[in-house]
Amino acid sequence: MSRKIILPLALLLSVALVAGCVNQLSSIAGFGSDVITPSRTLMSGTATDIILIDRMTSSPESIVNPEQTVRVFMTASSREVDPRRTTRVNISLFDAFIFKNPETKQPCNVVECTSVGELCTMLNPCTFATGETKQIQWALLAPTKEEIANIATRGTLAYRLLYDYNSSTNFDVFVVTEDEILRLQQQGQTLSVSLQETRGSGPIVIEFGQASNFALPKSTLFITVKARNVGSGGPLNSTIGVGKLSVEIPTSLTSYVAAADFNCYPAFDKTVCTNKEEIKLIKKESIPFLFELQNVVPDLAVPHRTFTLSATVSYNYEIRNSLSLTVQPLLV
Repeated sequence: MSRKIILPLALLLSVALVAGCVNQLSSIAGFGSDVITPSRTLMSGTATDIILIDRMTSSPESIVNPEQTVRVFMTASSREVDPRRTTRVNISLFDAFIFKNPETKQPCNVVECTSVGELCTMLNPCTFATGETKQIQWALLAPTKEEIANIATRGTLAYRLLYDYNSSTNFDVFVVTEDEILRLQQQGQTLSVSLQETRGSGPIVIEFGQASNFALPKSTLFITVKARNVGSGGPLNSTIGVGKLSVEIPTSLTSYVAAADFNCYPAFDKTVCTNKEEIKLIKKESIPFLFELQNVVPDLAVPHRTFTLSATVSYNYEIRNSLSLTVQPLLV
């Protein structure tokens, strides 16, 4: 009698042990990595610098005489590829050495000398359409020989171009059930998954990172987001303003998002998170910001599904350059 009881008990214990192991599969490091093989394709926008300074020249070139009127020309062009977008631009000659306004004789560094003809100033920005090129010019008066002590003097005209822009990135994440992984393992099959990270045009890009190649239902998924400057200038003051970096997570993936540096709130079919404080870019990049996506797709009713996260950053971008001129006194 005792033998008849012992065998069923042993069988029951074995079944319970196996069941317990199956329930803990999701916590095993690397579970499923032998049968799930995701590959990610990076697609980037064709334009990084949206507005570029193509040329900066003067007439006369290089050497001018005291009290001579000088024309400074800048050629700027749009590299925007989206015909639906226009770019508002302002250009300033913020350090004009000791050159003056030829009409008022006021030093340009006291009262800024604005461009003549088409204005591209802070108060009156100009608009660049897709692929458009504009020539901006200034009229300047060279200093007197007394102001340069009758000595040949080399000066630098420093200018900057500012424009507002926003850039976006989409990032795919893959969720697969434990049952699907077990099925693949039992049948000796693998599942190849094609995911994308798509970055739009613009000099500031948003880069996503993911701690694991895929996620399981009810698990926690860790995502990082980082801003990087890939243009020839930089965001104004190397800063992205408060609330200017927005990350959107579909609620079909999870409604529970934790991010210490972001304010997160529900918005229709997604959770939107925006940065609480200014983001500084040091050596052209920000620190990575961590997002904890908890209890992802707890009731996934299909074997697997792909979800897309998105991020948008708005910023004021600055490009600086300079032109050197020598004021040469007349030989007597």
